This record gives sequence, C-alpha cells and structure tokens, in this order.
Amino acid sequence: MKIGSSEDLTEKQRDILAEALENPEKTNSEIASATGASESYVAEVRRDLEDDAEIDETSNGAGGVVLLLLIIFAIWWLLDNGVV
Repeated sequence: MKIGSSEDLTEKQRDILAEALENPEKTNSEIASATGASESYVAEVRRDLEDDAEIDETSNGAGGVVLLLLIIFAIWWLLDNGVV
C-alpha cells in the first residue's frame, strides 16, 4: 500500500494518522486499540506515511519547512497577543 496524498487516505488511515500525530508516544498496539485497526495495519500505514514524508523532505522540503515555521510563528503571535 502506498499513500500518494491526503485525498488518497481512507477514513481508517486518517484515524490512525490523527491518533499518531496527537499521541506520538503511543505504540502501534495502542493506536490499533484506539482506532479499531489491527496492529499490523497501523504499522503499515505509519511506515508508508513516514516513507512519504522522507520523500517529500528530500524533493522540496525547504519550502514546506519554511511554511510550517511561518504557521507556528503566526499561531504563537496570535496566542501571545490575546487574539485567540
């Protein structure tokens, strides 16, 4: 299974990704229990997503990193200035 883009994700894959991002310290087994997926499927989805992230970083990662930093700075500024 290869995941090309976020539009290609199934609902189960999105659930796994959301759980992994919200709780990165969780094991595949814990994510499987939380999402109703098998442990092997969670491992496969996480591995494919990590592989895709590595490809993205090597092909055009600089732009993505800058954008991420700008978003983080904007959120910090909004919180720091009481806007949100």
